[in-house]
Amino acid sequence: MTTFNPAASVHTPTNDEALITDAPSARHSTRRRGWLLLASLVVVGAVVGAVVFVASPSSSASSSATQLSATDELSTAVNLPQVILAALQENKPNLAQLVKDNVPASAGKCNEKNPPKPCKEMGYLYNEKGSNYKALARWISGLNVIRFEQVDLTASANGTLSLRLKATFPALPASLRIDGCLGSLCSNIADDTKTCCGTEKTVTLVASIGCSESFPFLRNVQFTTATITPIIVTVKALGQTITKDLTPSIEAKFKEIVTGPGLEYANTKLKELYGDAVQCAQ
Repeated sequence: MTTFNPAASVHTPTNDEALITDAPSARHSTRRRGWLLLASLVVVGAVVGAVVFVASPSSSASSSATQLSATDELSTAVNLPQVILAALQENKPNLAQLVKDNVPASAGKCNEKNPPKPCKEMGYLYNEKGSNYKALARWISGLNVIRFEQVDLTASANGTLSLRLKATFPALPASLRIDGCLGSLCSNIADDTKTCCGTEKTVTLVASIGCSESFPFLRNVQFTTATITPIIVTVKALGQTITKDLTPSIEAKFKEIVTGPGLEYANTKLKELYGDAVQCAQ
């Protein structure tokens, strides 16, 4: 297993710099979709600006899925931590493909500048006017192409899940417009997907997810580490050098998705699959 190595700390620009605070039957098939969803809880920590949409069906029923079905037929409660851990173990070799097949390719303002489809609507990632610049980040793409370097998941006696994850995005092209300004006079400097956001961006995550036997079952996400390799854009305009650090905003969106729509979607699917028949204690 790869040794955990958090990303380098992020430089915070001074006030003189422009800062952008800135992923046997139909019954068995249904159970399989649920397992892939559970495995996707690992994926959600790594996908910046994306939401979990993993519900990929499978016509074949694995032995694990068969056991889960048999347990369900006996009307016993499903132990969520055990199901999640088993799902990860089963699907770990396929996590990158699950992301590619089921996670949106882009996220942000989806009706502008033709982002790769599918796109998750989140509005502008950033829109700010400073004393010498205007900056608009419409969307970021490349979210569904990722290499997993570390995925470790454990469960405590009370069912709390602890996750350590490290993954790399080969490229994260973003639609970014930057104008340089002198007083009220502004001139466009860049409006493309080349200015930001570079290649080989690594996400690291250390987090805990609480387990509850009442809905929502997965809750109270606590981050110890949630970083991405610094994404800093530097451009020259009107004789000035403008430096923009997009990292804080991307990290904030990342946390927002994990704690918001990602878990909301997962909990809704868990409710559909298991009703209230769940338990957390090991």
